Amino acid sequence: MYKKLIQCTFVVLVLLLLTLPTLGAIGEDQIKQIAEPYRYSDEGVLVYGPYTYKNEPYYLVDFYPENDENLTTGVLIIDAETEKIVSNKEITDKIIIAHRIAYFVSSQSISNLEITSKYYGNYIEFIKEDIKITEESAKLMNQQSNFSSIIEANRKVENSSSALKENIDQQIIISKKIYAGERSYENAIELKTLNEKYISLLEECLDLRVEYRAQSVRYYDLGNQMGYNSNRYEWESGREQYLAGIDANTKIIEDELKMVKDDKAVDDGYINFTSNSIDSRLTGAAAKTPGFSLLVSVFALLIVGIFIKKQKK
Repeated sequence: MYKKLIQCTFVVLVLLLLTLPTLGAIGEDQIKQIAEPYRYSDEGVLVYGPYTYKNEPYYLVDFYPENDENLTTGVLIIDAETEKIVSNKEITDKIIIAHRIAYFVSSQSISNLEITSKYYGNYIEFIKEDIKITEESAKLMNQQSNFSSIIEANRKVENSSSALKENIDQQIIISKKIYAGERSYENAIELKTLNEKYISLLEECLDLRVEYRAQSVRYYDLGNQMGYNSNRYEWESGREQYLAGIDANTKIIEDELKMVKDDKAVDDGYINFTSNSIDSRLTGAAAKTPGFSLLVSVFALLIVGIFIKKQKK
């Protein structure tokens, strides 16, 4: 009797567990059904997620013109546990950010970050060696006072490059977490903040390189004037080669800055548009009006392409 009671209790517990809601267990078809009343007649639907905010799971429903999945005409956020559409702007904005940031994290984007980190690491070693050579030159020429500003300019560039590498290494850590499945708002906003900091660090680095280049010219001019350990031709030839290297490196940083600024502008545009689109989806009576979304998508195309979503890095 006692054994049968235990067996019955076990069966009841199993049945209870099977009836409990599972985290993020809502299916894609069910999500699409929930979003269907808000889909315009000529739109397709994609489902992304789950994403989390304060450990609560949500899905993002992406609406797009039926003839182009690369565009977004609006989004809705669905609570994975209650299976209800979320209207709380504090939550919807955060899930949109989590989606936008996580969407572009891939093995390739992480590999690109690792290549960038290695580049900065090599450049830091190059600058350190440069400082060492400059310090030795100052001693041999007995020109420590004249060379102090040259060394200082080199050290500023070294410190700037170190800060850039540290930022990239932090981006790699967070990106790997997101790629492994930790697609939370908290991770996304940390990566977004690091990206924004990276822009300011690149701008600072470019500003420092103006003085760095000027001081490099001064270094070679001083060596040429003093005839230190070489003839004039070798000093002038060395100067041109060195300055060409500085200019090439500066161009790389300028291109990188332009790219990350452009990416940020597109991301911010997408986040702002999709955030504002939710209210119109939930309150607009035109949700089922034939052809209405075509007008929306055409309007979207006119605003600097901010609704493009499929160009993964």
